[in-house]
Amino acid sequence: MTQSNTQLENLWNIGGTTHPDGASEVPETADELENHWIDREPNEELLAPDDDDDDDVYIEIESEIGEAPGDSVRMYLREIGQFRLLKAPDEHVLARHIEGEKHLTMLEKELTEREGRPPRPWESTYALLSRIGNTGPLVAGLASQLKWPDDPTLSQIAGDPVLRNLIDEPLAPELLSQISEILKGTEEDTYCRIVNLSLDSRVLPAVAIEELGECPLSQL
Repeated sequence: MTQSNTQLENLWNIGGTTHPDGASEVPETADELENHWIDREPNEELLAPDDDDDDDVYIEIESEIGEAPGDSVRMYLREIGQFRLLKAPDEHVLARHIEGEKHLTMLEKELTEREGRPPRPWESTYALLSRIGNTGPLVAGLASQLKWPDDPTLSQIAGDPVLRNLIDEPLAPELLSQISEILKGTEEDTYCRIVNLSLDSRVLPAVAIEELGECPLSQL
């Protein structure tokens, strides 16, 4: 093999190309070598980007995805952080307010169906006072548990913290059973009557309590 052929063979081996039958196909002339490099398929490994470049692209894409507007959890946490959340006492007060509004709406609907027109404010107040006045046996049963007089005043029913805690909060099963025995009714019926007393006295206008606060329940 001549020196020129040896140089061509060395260049050929750098390309890493083999003949289909496994033998190295070495060009004989410089023209053959030039044609080989022109016609040769590109080497994918040599054209592949550097690993470091891949890492940079991946980190950049990951960063963009992390800040994407479609990330609902991230957006939710960011948004709620701008507002003061309700604490347990606040939620309790809000729930009571909503409950009272619903109760008053139901009362007005009932009066509207009865009269054929929306009730006037004084008519709604009168209906609430009548309902409270009809709870004498229930209030007497509750008063016996509190060691109260059997005929408390309207202001006591509407504002006494001990009674309010008794009728506004879930009643203990034992106490509910005892009051049901006094009323000679079912526990379910007694529970409904207590809830209605709680709501009726809670939504009663303050002006009515100021005017009739010292009036005993029996005289309502």
